[in-house]
Amino acid sequence: TGSNYFLYVGRLHPEKGLENLIKSLSMSKEFCNSNYEFRIVGDYNHKYGKKLIKLTKLLSIDQKVKFLGHIKGDHKQELYANARYTFLVSFNENFGNVVVESLAQGTPVVASLATPWRILSEKNAGFWIANKPKIIKQTIDAILIQEEKIYNQYRANALYLAKNNFDINRNISSWFQAFESIVQSRI
Repeated sequence: TGSNYFLYVGRLHPEKGLENLIKSLSMSKEFCNSNYEFRIVGDYNHKYGKKLIKLTKLLSIDQKVKFLGHIKGDHKQELYANARYTFLVSFNENFGNVVVESLAQGTPVVASLATPWRILSEKNAGFWIANKPKIIKQTIDAILIQEEKIYNQYRANALYLAKNNFDINRNISSWFQAFESIVQSRI
């Protein structure tokens, strides 16, 4: 049903827009006054990771933002499954496997307009928003006051979207068609 944390999984790099996300968390009174935390999965033992840690301290949210380091396997899948929402607010992203991984666990996603994830909003499986602190903050606030019934529908929609659009066993004919068109174009 989603625990009291939000999640980011991936490489910690300036193009991922994490500064804006951290600033947004600090701007959100709903978040700061809640029992929610933000968990960041990814190696933070480098210049940019240390910069993000410093930013959380500067904004006085270091007790609410947890840097977990690199996690894989079942533990990572459990983090996805139990997160309230997963965030991918990149400035540039060509796909974002973390979105599919999160949806497959029934966890809705907040993705930026710089990702190809418009379908999240269209299918009510998450939000597709601008990577601007004010917009991210508004989305965080909306999520935190989201009625449980609506949230549960978002979770169901997330799982449905993952199964219907990205499950290879359900979509094998699409793969065959794509392969066949590639082969035909080379003949």
